[in-house]
Amino acid sequence: MNESHNCIVSIIVPIYNAEKYLSRTVETLRRQTLTNIEILLVNDGSTDDSLKLCREFAEIDPRIQVIDKQNGGVSSARNIGLKLAKGQYVLFVDADDYVEANYAEILLKTLQENKSDIEMCGYFKEDKKSEQIITLMEKDHVFDLNKELPSIHKAFVKGNGGIYSIFNKLFSLKKIKENNLQFSEKLSHAEDFLFCIQYVNTCSSFGYINIPLYHYVNNDNSLTTTFNKRQLAYHEDWLMVLKQNIVSDVYKEHTQEIYYTTLTEVNDYCIRAKRNKVRFSYKDLTSYPSVREMIKNIRFKRVDSISCYILLIALRFKILFLYKLYILLR
Repeated sequence: MNESHNCIVSIIVPIYNAEKYLSRTVETLRRQTLTNIEILLVNDGSTDDSLKLCREFAEIDPRIQVIDKQNGGVSSARNIGLKLAKGQYVLFVDADDYVEANYAEILLKTLQENKSDIEMCGYFKEDKKSEQIITLMEKDHVFDLNKELPSIHKAFVKGNGGIYSIFNKLFSLKKIKENNLQFSEKLSHAEDFLFCIQYVNTCSSFGYINIPLYHYVNNDNSLTTTFNKRQLAYHEDWLMVLKQNIVSDVYKEHTQEIYYTTLTEVNDYCIRAKRNKVRFSYKDLTSYPSVREMIKNIRFKRVDSISCYILLIALRFKILFLYKLYILLR
């Protein structure tokens, strides 16, 4: 009998051209101290040897199931994983990340002790040069969402501790299916953010354990380290998710922070575009509703970066020579 039928936790790994990192990722999952798990390796049309590696792992570990599909994006890969998952709970792991050996065990044990609907842990954020520990709070806590949902929504606005990420959380598969939750295949970005916040909005309790158990790796091909022309479009998706899914009073309370986040995104976009010799104009930037809203409504006293301040003046007052000078100096 396939051991996955008796599993309590399903671990879903969407994979696209990840042969460079995949062995490390899968080995840390196979070595979990919680043994009654299943590992769903969803190959999303990889063109490298990722599928071959997946099949080799499946031959040596009966808990591994390989799903091979045409390329459709990370959301479609995760959705297929959810459809096929047999565990009571679900973890999501990215193919270039890795986890501590007790990752699944501690999250499951804590969730059961807290009787929470979701359990979150801290994580390591690392690249080739450094590693830092990211946490939501300084100590363990269980949020009563009947009373503290606005507090969680504020954390979503601020992005505190990776709260909008799915990789450091244990979800109930029953709750996901009861609420017909899926990853949006229409969004090009923020699909994990949307899934997470929609899930939390169905919960009564949110557990947090102040232990880093997940290793989030910024590799050279990550969107966070390279330039992408759709960077501001991604930001539009993020704002749309916020507006539609958090308490309206929380959104209103933090509009200035949201505007400033938009301004810093624009500033970062300009820097990366210049470095990558990508041409863009004032019209390109102001084609985004969030940028236009920010230009009109952000308060100057909220801006604490000189480069952002100059950029804001150029954009708000349409001082094109100042804008061109700003771009030149980037």
